[in-house]
Amino acid sequence: MLHVRAIDTCYGASQALFGVSLEVGDGEVVTLLGRNGMGKSTTIKSIIGLTPPRTGAIFFDGRAIEQLESHRIARMGVGLVPEGRQIFPNLTVVENLVATAANHRRVDTPFTLKEIFELFPRLAERRRHYGNELSGGEQQMLAIGRALMINPRLLLLDEATEGLAPLIRREIWRAWASSRTRGWRSW
Repeated sequence: MLHVRAIDTCYGASQALFGVSLEVGDGEVVTLLGRNGMGKSTTIKSIIGLTPPRTGAIFFDGRAIEQLESHRIARMGVGLVPEGRQIFPNLTVVENLVATAANHRRVDTPFTLKEIFELFPRLAERRRHYGNELSGGEQQMLAIGRALMINPRLLLLDEATEGLAPLIRREIWRAWASSRTRGWRSW
């Protein structure tokens, strides 16, 4: 599904990635591990088009995407849960979930609010609360739910559970496992 081939990515004159390659097959889970500053977030930003690589190639479903804008890559079915959550603080949980919801790939069974609330019951309880009224863990659940609402084929999570309490981490990973057993798309 995803093929990253020997990408070099730079921030101005500073090179951050040197020949990074990886593959993600359909239904597969891949984890990038490393210390801070090793290029994990830059790799994700390169894949999604936020920091395009200078050299190398990125293919999603056989199509070269390394020079596409991030919104085009998202419409192809690549979702992102960014580091720092980046939810809309002045929108309610429901408004955050529907603000960017789309079915650009025209999947037969797109994600619904009901399914997101089944995955994350805390969000259902807090549906009328504003983003800035949520705990860090609830904001992360919201960021994941918002990304799922674009019905991605591939979901990239940057620092998925960083800084969250163990109980919240377990809830997020439980939701992930639940979605996979229900046959939902890879994420």
